[in-house]
Formats: sequence, C-alpha cells, structure tokens
Amino acid sequence: MMKDNKEKKITAESLLGLFRDHFEDETGTKIDFRKHQYLENSYGLTPTFSYSFAETIVDSLYRWANTFIAEHQERFVVSGFEHNTMMSCDKLRSQSLKSLIEDVCDSIASSWK
Repeated sequence: MMKDNKEKKITAESLLGLFRDHFEDETGTKIDFRKHQYLENSYGLTPTFSYSFAETIVDSLYRWANTFIAEHQERFVVSGFEHNTMMSCDKLRSQSLKSLIEDVCDSIASSWK
C-alpha cells in the first residue's frame, strides 16, 4: 500500500496573508494596500510612505521569505532570496508595494514542490 504524501499546494495569496500578519506582529504596522502604494516620487504617483518605511518593509519581506524557505527547505528547489535594499526601495517609486510583495510571494509559491 502506497502512503499518500501529498501536502496542500501553497498559494501566493496565502503567503501574502502570512507576510501581512508577520509584518504587523514585527512592527505593529498593518499594511493597507489601498493606503501604502508608492514610495515618495516625482513621477506623479501618489506617495504614501517614506524611504525609511520602504527600507523597513523591504528588509522585513526578504527576511521573512528567507526564513519561510529555510523552515520548509525540503519543499523548495531554491535556497532563498538575495536582495539589494536600496534597489528594491527605489523600485517602489514606480512599482506598488502590493506588486513587490506579490512578486516575492508568487516566486515562493511557484518554487514549492
């Protein structure tokens, strides 16, 4: 008799929720994607958070992602993310915060085996 070893596939949406909870627990700040859209910029996009907040969230996001992958290493073909905080923050001048977080969560979900 074969043992059924199937685990439920993880989704980017569930990871997004896990990160939102983690960030709120870590910083006391709730991420509101309708409010925190872009880093202060000169592109005409509505700025709603400062560079220091961007650094906090980017570092927290990648630290959380790498910890999640390390805790479930047997389920991943990747070992983690490398990132440059300054470059990631600068992307937030034209890329929404939600989009950055979704990209990381999508990468984790697609690497789940």
